[in-house]
Amino acid sequence: MFELTNGIFPEFPNFEGRFTNGITWIETLIPELGLEINPENNVAHGVATTGTDNVLNPRTDVLPDNLLPLPGIQTQIDDFVAENPVADPDALYMVWGGGNDYVGLSLTEVDTPITNLLTTIDKLADAGAKNIMIPNVFDLGAIPLAVNGSPEVQQRLAQATLDHNAALQIALEEVEQNSDINIIQVDMYSALNQAIENPANFGFSNVTDAFLDTNATNPDEFVFWNPIHPTVRSHNLFANQAQKSLSEVSEVLSIVKATQ
Repeated sequence: MFELTNGIFPEFPNFEGRFTNGITWIETLIPELGLEINPENNVAHGVATTGTDNVLNPRTDVLPDNLLPLPGIQTQIDDFVAENPVADPDALYMVWGGGNDYVGLSLTEVDTPITNLLTTIDKLADAGAKNIMIPNVFDLGAIPLAVNGSPEVQQRLAQATLDHNAALQIALEEVEQNSDINIIQVDMYSALNQAIENPANFGFSNVTDAFLDTNATNPDEFVFWNPIHPTVRSHNLFANQAQKSLSEVSEVLSIVKATQ
């Protein structure tokens, strides 16, 4: 999105167009696997829903009309497949979505986001992808926007998270059972909740406030960077969780080792 908007959004102090204070978990994970980051393969745009919409599309107060509409995940996948009609079967693909559907669009039912995510898998698989990483959603009821908002909003987001993750796990297990695709599920919910429940064990001192909404000077002590998004320190927990999930899928692990 930063490139698409010519550096307009997200603005400083976000780090180089990311909704956090440094590189994200996937940017940490890839070098740890001994792989190289290829910017051309990154078609992700911030604030995307699992469908074709983007939460910022009606926000002309944030972005000028000539930069809208911004793509949702379906559009991103369509663009990727158009540029890569034959996907590398030995590559690792990652699609993470759902949070913006529940936070940005205020959805309460999970059928549409889950169906959309399954559609992205189908599109990638039809192009030849074999190894697809799909993380679940971290606890949206724990984000500062929810914690410091109304109890009704917090409960809605917490329940949407639980419903989404339960439905996603079932759906992904069915995909893997009925296809030759390696699905790598990553439990981001547990990764972040462990830190929220035992902050001192992970070096955190604040698990409820957004760093940017305080006068604090060290974002590493905060779980959240802004009212919705985690800090880099939290992203490192995500990277560790993803690496653990990859280590449990022997076929994918052998591919990673072969490329090192």
